[in-house]
Parts: sequence; structure tokens; C-alpha cells
Amino acid sequence: MNYGQNFKNIRISKGYSLKEVAEGIISSSFLSKFERGESDISLSNFILLLNKLNISIEEYILISRDYQPSEFEIFLHKIRHAYEQNNIPFLISIYKEEEKKWKSHLSSSYKCNYIMTKALILDLNRNFEITDSERNFISDYLLKNDHWGYYEIILFGNTMSILKYQTVIILAKEIISKSKLNIQIPKIKTEFIRILLNVVIYTIETGHLNDAKWFLSYIDEIPNNTHFYFEKTKHLFLKGIYQIEKNQLNKGIKNAEKAIEIIGILENANIQNNHKLFLKKFI
Repeated sequence: MNYGQNFKNIRISKGYSLKEVAEGIISSSFLSKFERGESDISLSNFILLLNKLNISIEEYILISRDYQPSEFEIFLHKIRHAYEQNNIPFLISIYKEEEKKWKSHLSSSYKCNYIMTKALILDLNRNFEITDSERNFISDYLLKNDHWGYYEIILFGNTMSILKYQTVIILAKEIISKSKLNIQIPKIKTEFIRILLNVVIYTIETGHLNDAKWFLSYIDEIPNNTHFYFEKTKHLFLKGIYQIEKNQLNKGIKNAEKAIEIIGILENANIQNNHKLFLKKFI
């Protein structure tokens, strides 16, 4: 991407002069050189310049990509669609493609991507194999990261099923401590809550009710946001399942069935039926 030219296009479209934007940050001549692609600019100054245009760096990147999704967003869409369609051959082709990229570039993200894809394949076909070294690579990659963003949250959510129970709990608590700033971003907050809800499912299904209670309580304390209707309803549903497992049968069934009713309004019949089947397993 031609960052300078894109910046110039946005500046002109908003009706700002070089002097107006550069004042107090850099010289007009230096900004002009940047716009012509003759000079680079520090990230800190670039963010200040974007602030003058009342535009976030995320918006700028999106505009610069001509509103096209990033490479990772395309990859994520493909594996999610293939998984939902139970399309194992397509998932295998994606995994081999990402593995080939990793062997060519030796980039950790490509290795994470192909292991993530293999984890989804294993979820659909239990005869598929993932090596211990691949499992360890994912847990090591996540544990050594001091700052979890959208990528790390998605990676953990899609590889949780191949990790040992204690590793999942450790990483789930890592996500809480290492994503505190990032969850102010709505997209990341949505994934963050969904991953923790999946952790609750995992703890209940494996009989670790004390852990389930801990995560349910934590989710309950996350600042309320009116946009997270489905996540709140899922939380109510899982709270009901937890109560059933704790022998609070009437209360648990009431909460779970109330949540299922709301899910029927918010989502489609398939999702509602999946929750009915899940509830049936515990009654």
C-alpha cells in the first residue's frame, strides 16, 4: 500500500490543507514528502496526523485496502465456512496451503494457522491426527505472548479442543490478564466473551464445576453492553446447565429453557435446536 498517497487522498477528501494537518506535529514540507512517497514517518507522528483527520488507524488501514478483508480475515472466513458445512476435504486443502506457506516463509503465524485448521478437522473427524509437537507449539506460542489481541484470542478459541485441560484453564486466565485493554474494541470483546463461554462449556462437560463457576462469575462481572444479546443469553443458558449439574434442577431448567426461547428469537432454528439437544444431555 502507498501509505503517503492514501493519506493525501483522505486529507484532500476531508478538505484539509497540508499546513492544517502538519501544524504542531511536523513541517508541511516533510508531510508533503511523505505523501509523495519520498520519506517515511514515525508511527507516533502518523497517529497524531490521523487524529487531525479524525480517523482511527484501523479505519485508515481499511480505506487503504479499499475496504477489502485482510489475509487473516479471508483465511478465518474460509475455515469457519468449511467447518460449518462439515467440508473436511476443503479444510484439508486449507491446512496444506497454510503449511506450505509456513515452510516457505517460516512465519509462526502460518504454522499457527495450519495447526488451527487441523484442530477443526480433528473436531469433525476424530481419526485425524495432531502431533504433540504441534500441540506444544500452540501452547508455547500463546504463553510467551504478553499481549493478546484478536489473532491470539481466535487462535486459542479454535485450538482449545486439542490442548490438555490444565493448559486450557491456564491460557483462559492468561486471556483475561493479557486482553484487558484490547477488549475495549467491540470486535475483540465479542470474541473474548465467546471464548470464555466455550471455556465454561468445556469445564462443565469435563466435570470441573468449580472452574465453571469461576468463569461464569467472571463473565457476569464484565461491564454490561446492550450489543451482546446472544452472549448474555448464552451465559444464562450455561448458568442453567451449571445449576442442573449442582442439583438445582428446577432453577437450572427454568434458566436454560428461558435462554433457549430467547435464542429462538435472536438466531435461527438450527442454533435453537442445538441448545435444546445440549440441555437434554444434562436432564
